[in-house]
Amino acid sequence: MVGWPETDNGAWLPLAGVRVLDFTWMIAGPLGMRLLSNYGAVVLKVESYNRVDRIRETGPHPNGAWSFNEDGSFNDVNLGKRSILLNVNTAEGRDLAVRLAAVSDVVAANFTGDRMDRWNLGYDDLVRVRPDLIFLNMPVFHGQGERARWGGIGTHVNALAGINAISGFAGDPPFGLGPLYPDFSGNPFHATAAVLAALINRDRGAGAQLIELSQYESTVSVLGPALLQQSATGAGPARTGNHSDRACPHNVYPCAGVDRWCAISVDRDTQFAALAVVLGQPGWSTDHRFATDAARRAHEDELDQLIAVQTAEWQRDDLAARLQAAGVAAAPVNDLADLLHDPWYRAEYFAEIPGPEGCVFTTHAEPVRPNGHKHPVTRAPLMGEHTDSVLRSLLGLSREEINHLYTCGALG
Repeated sequence: MVGWPETDNGAWLPLAGVRVLDFTWMIAGPLGMRLLSNYGAVVLKVESYNRVDRIRETGPHPNGAWSFNEDGSFNDVNLGKRSILLNVNTAEGRDLAVRLAAVSDVVAANFTGDRMDRWNLGYDDLVRVRPDLIFLNMPVFHGQGERARWGGIGTHVNALAGINAISGFAGDPPFGLGPLYPDFSGNPFHATAAVLAALINRDRGAGAQLIELSQYESTVSVLGPALLQQSATGAGPARTGNHSDRACPHNVYPCAGVDRWCAISVDRDTQFAALAVVLGQPGWSTDHRFATDAARRAHEDELDQLIAVQTAEWQRDDLAARLQAAGVAAAPVNDLADLLHDPWYRAEYFAEIPGPEGCVFTTHAEPVRPNGHKHPVTRAPLMGEHTDSVLRSLLGLSREEINHLYTCGALG
């Protein structure tokens, strides 16, 4: 937009001038703060060797090498941030945290609900030094009450939020969607939206604001109409695998090659007729078993088997293209190698980032296209890379004062 700052490399920086003191770790919180960083905010990621962010240790490492600084997960969700060492288990470290909060617009944390309060770094503590502070607290479960100190990762949140219960195939037990699904779905984006709204509200004179964001509640929101169905009918949706109550056929079908598939969805009779023509079986559309949606549903398993016989003769990309041209929703089922080898995705979505210790990461860029252009991203920081420069520039500390803080363990 006109008047919003951009850099020479075309970056769109509407949040230039905003400073975030980022205590978040793992994925959901850091990914939300990464979005703020990518759009111009200065995000100071607080780290400590006393308790290393687990995704500096547990994610994929290029070429089998191991380093705190070359972990793929960390480098993906912390692009563009500045890392400072701060041990808030020391009095000096907590004092530095308070002083940094005083010059920050936003403080964010995603520990157990009352962890920041127990460090005397909660909202009530920090608002005394920054009267218009925006404080984001995003525990796994709740900020207060009996679940305030409950912890967990994505797989636990999936279970508690009801997602597993409605996922999977008929007759099978509840099925997970991958252990980190909540971390990469609603949670970080709810956090970002809330902070952006609070910044606008502050500019209108609202003053300090506490944002409580339960990751569990955020994850429940992706259930969509399932909760309405349960409350209205007394029964939630059944586990149906790849089938759908809004389309038939609706499944993934085998194609030529090893483990190659095409997803196909039909939600009206005219589409089914088009599908039948493409697959060389025009008579299907007048067959009493398949002529209507109700009939297709009554013979869904039989229809799936018949379609699979035909699709097995096709290359999946060719089949998807032909079906799309005929007005049928279809797409190849890409695996990760497909995404990385697709020249369009490589050019338009992924980013090649020089790693902090010499390797190159392929990482997620931003899917948003400000002014129609791909938004550039920059690498994640080395652990503690910006400690000295931040303490000098923001707090005016001398070399001797900084050395003392290292010696006493406040910066470690």
